[in-house]
Amino acid sequence: KGENGELSKDVAKLTADMTENEATRSGAESLREKSHEVFLSEESDMENAISGFNDAVKVLKELTGASLEQTAAKQFMPNRAEALVTKAVSQQSLQHAQDAVRGVAAAVSAKLTPAQRSALESFLQAPSASMKQSGAIVKILKQMVETFEENLENARDAEKAEQKAYEKYMEDKEEEFDAFKESREDKEGLLSSNDEELGTKKEQLEESEEQKEDDEEFLEKLLASCKSKTKEYEKRKMLRANENA
Repeated sequence: KGENGELSKDVAKLTADMTENEATRSGAESLREKSHEVFLSEESDMENAISGFNDAVKVLKELTGASLEQTAAKQFMPNRAEALVTKAVSQQSLQHAQDAVRGVAAAVSAKLTPAQRSALESFLQAPSASMKQSGAIVKILKQMVETFEENLENARDAEKAEQKAYEKYMEDKEEEFDAFKESREDKEGLLSSNDEELGTKKEQLEESEEQKEDDEEFLEKLLASCKSKTKEYEKRKMLRANENA
């Protein structure tokens, strides 16, 4: 009985441990999903930023190259060169570069240095005026691309490491759960076995008690029969004694 009491306590604790294990794994899974969602969002922002900055760099390089060529030609053909410069530094191309930068500036603003942010704001507010410093703008944009490419690589490495650690953690928790379950099944088996053994002993005891009652009843009847026969024997013995006298 004492052993069964301890086994019952063990089974209850193991059941609680299994429930806690499942809750822990569920919580870890939820946190991992949220973390992965954040990574995907940041990855998308950085990829878009890199693409946008590269587009802006390409356009600005083309515009700068065209402006230099047209400026050299202006020395020989002033009126024509002036028209060509105006055409080369087209508002359409400049607008394209501005749109490319504006499309990612808001998403990555927090990751920019004050100098980078100031340069971009100047370009977005007055792109034509910024063309005078196009070389500096291109340099800043290239630095941003390098920074974001490095950040993207680091973020992907961190995501892989986090996923690997998560998988190892979940594997350990699943093994722990299986150990709890196996131990509980073993103890439940012992409880069942003990209950069966206890039931067998109880049945044997009941049978013994029934047998004892039967034996006592038989003994009582036997004693009564013996007593009756003894009286009859004594009576016959007395009658024979009187006949012989």
